[in-house]
Amino acid sequence: MATMKLKPSDFNRRIVFGKTKDELDESGNFYVPTLIPELSLWCAPRTRTLNQQYQIMKTELEDTIIVVVRHNPKINESYEVEYQNENYDIVSISTDDTNKTFAYDFVTLKKVKKGRCLISITLISWNSGSNRLKRYLQACLPMIKLG
Repeated sequence: MATMKLKPSDFNRRIVFGKTKDELDESGNFYVPTLIPELSLWCAPRTRTLNQQYQIMKTELEDTIIVVVRHNPKINESYEVEYQNENYDIVSISTDDTNKTFAYDFVTLKKVKKGRCLISITLISWNSGSNRLKRYLQACLPMIKLG
C-alpha cells in the first residue's frame, strides 16, 4: 500500500462509536433504538478513485464509505457508528499495528437501512379507546396520515 500523508486538519469530522439499546421515547409508550456513545473520535473521510469504485461494484462493499481515525485498540466491529447524523454498521477495520508515532485505522462503514414493513390495518372507528393505537401508528409510521 502506498504511504498516505494525513494532516491534522484532515481530521475534521466527528464520529461516535457505541452500542444500540432500546429505550423509551419521550411519551414513555414505545421503545426506540438509541445509540449509547462509548467512544467519540475525530476522523478523516476518504474518497475512492473511479477505478476502486468500479472494482467494488456488485460486491458487499458497493454502498460503503471509508473513514480514517488515529489508531485506537478499542475500536472493533461490534460497535455501531453515528457519522454525519446517519447510523452505520462497521463492515471492516484495517488496523495499523505498527509502532509508528502516527498510526491510522481505516474503517469501512455501511449505512443502516431502516426496515420497511407493509401493514394492512382495518379500523372500524377511532374512538377514545384507540387513541393510544393512533399515537403508536403515527410515531412508527410518520409517512401515513391517519384520520
